[in-house]
Amino acid sequence: MDTYNWEEILKGKTSRELYSIYKGLSDLPDSVIPFAKKELENRHSNADHINETPIDRVYSFKPGCFVTIKKSFRYLFIAGLNLVILTIMLAIWTDSVEMTFNSIIRLWNLFILSCVSLFSLIGMRIMISVLRKQKNKSLKKRIVLSVVITVLISSFQYYKYTGKIIENRILNREIRQSIEEKINYQTPYLYVNNLTYIEYLEICKLRKFQKLPETSDGICLEIYEEPGPLGQDFRIKINFVVPISEKIEEFSGTDDHGCRRTQTFEIIDGEKHVEYNYVII
Repeated sequence: MDTYNWEEILKGKTSRELYSIYKGLSDLPDSVIPFAKKELENRHSNADHINETPIDRVYSFKPGCFVTIKKSFRYLFIAGLNLVILTIMLAIWTDSVEMTFNSIIRLWNLFILSCVSLFSLIGMRIMISVLRKQKNKSLKKRIVLSVVITVLISSFQYYKYTGKIIENRILNREIRQSIEEKINYQTPYLYVNNLTYIEYLEICKLRKFQKLPETSDGICLEIYEEPGPLGQDFRIKINFVVPISEKIEEFSGTDDHGCRRTQTFEIIDGEKHVEYNYVII
């Protein structure tokens, strides 16, 4: 409820300020316009003369500042609600498997969502400025357009997150649950034992590992990762079993980046037991 004595307040305003309020160019509510008109009539203002002079918007009025904050809350609420919804969707699709092999995924996406929210607010501010120039004061239209702008700016995140939720929580739910049960932390080691080839491919979507033959089974993944005195100490060991008929290449060497890769195998009980090692020297 409006508790301000606008008749007394507006007596202290200049004719130009009153005319700005009367024309709806201030941040005051529309209910103040009749009071501004009455005060102008009491002063016998020359409206034609004022029309010929550029009118500045009125910002310095304390009650108006309160009203501005109150109006802005609507748009902040729209952007904030959108951020909350997307954050919930982010938390749903980034399951424990995702976080195990891509630990910064949530932090990075929260940064992206913060930028999206900022762009949404900027878009809404531009929309409001355009409607004011058109002297369109429809609050319903502003709210609807604000929602449309926010959804359009966030559309890629909604598309991506929805796809991820369907993929991780519905289509590949059983595979990812099976992987989760096989994950074992023994800091600074991460072990994932007895993976099937399909489960290994699911992990490779999150982090690039050595390509294995489709006949691979009993795949054991061992990752050591810890900061060292000269940088990050990192190594990967992958053990897997393939039929004896599967062609396996043995190799050993160091690339230009100081990464050593080796692969060896031995035949046990009519199967090839392969060991692959990747070490950053």
